[in-house]
Amino acid sequence: MARISVPTPCIWKVLSSVDRMLKNLDQMKDLVAALRKIDTRGSRPRRLRRKDDPVTDRQATLDLLRRLSASSLGKRLVLCGSSGIHAVSSEIPAMTEDVDLLIDAEWLGANQRKVLAELEKVGFEHQAGTCTLAAPAGESLDLVGYSEQDRADRVGGGEAVPVMVFGDLSVLLGFPGTVVEVPSGGRALSAAALTTSKLLTIRSQKGNKDKLQALLLIEENADDDDFLAQVRQLFGLFDRDRVQDAVADAQMALLTLSAEGQWAESEVSGYAGMAAAASRGFTVLENLVGEMEGGA
Repeated sequence: MARISVPTPCIWKVLSSVDRMLKNLDQMKDLVAALRKIDTRGSRPRRLRRKDDPVTDRQATLDLLRRLSASSLGKRLVLCGSSGIHAVSSEIPAMTEDVDLLIDAEWLGANQRKVLAELEKVGFEHQAGTCTLAAPAGESLDLVGYSEQDRADRVGGGEAVPVMVFGDLSVLLGFPGTVVEVPSGGRALSAAALTTSKLLTIRSQKGNKDKLQALLLIEENADDDDFLAQVRQLFGLFDRDRVQDAVADAQMALLTLSAEGQWAESEVSGYAGMAAAASRGFTVLENLVGEMEGGA
């Protein structure tokens, strides 16, 4: 039998892809668990309104954001991460128990005691030496850094409250319109900024969740010209290679979701509907990036 020679770089690419898919299997299980709460009647999956439905977590997050908006930190904090989904969609699963809040890392470093005191007033106790605060009821709040002075990934804040500063978020927050006022109170990343941040995020264990949420946000806002225009503008702030990698990672997440579908649909009603919505979102993303490159 003739042996087939496969170039070493190709082998490494295949192995790398398989490894990434295996690392994200847990995230697929989380997604399946969230989809147990989804009803696919109509053109888009809709969440069932049940007493134990995670939508109550959304309300708790928005209530916390409203309380914080009444404090002296109101204009300093921005809802982000998966908890940011709560501010821009009532249908997409956030799949998180934590509330992530962006804060200027340099300002935090100079005002650590003030920040902790204000957060204690709304019921959160600081876990010494970390960026995490917890409430007696089990709520968890994490501070995330951005910088107006540089665009590097680094540790910022101060000795008492160190935070991870993310360069991508620093770039996004420097662009007009990426922070919006939430109707119920407080501030959050816009839907387009949250989508872009999730597409650009690189996380070995939770990457698929970020990408799928981004695709669902794109699908949900596919008819919103302002949303698509802002995503296009925000992508334009980053190198072409970063954008192409983001699209490739989103496609990998979609392929992983499709691979799981053979067994998941038999266990979870609504899985196919969610996969179809993510696929539509990816088509919109491909077209958007294609238009950008065609006009470059």
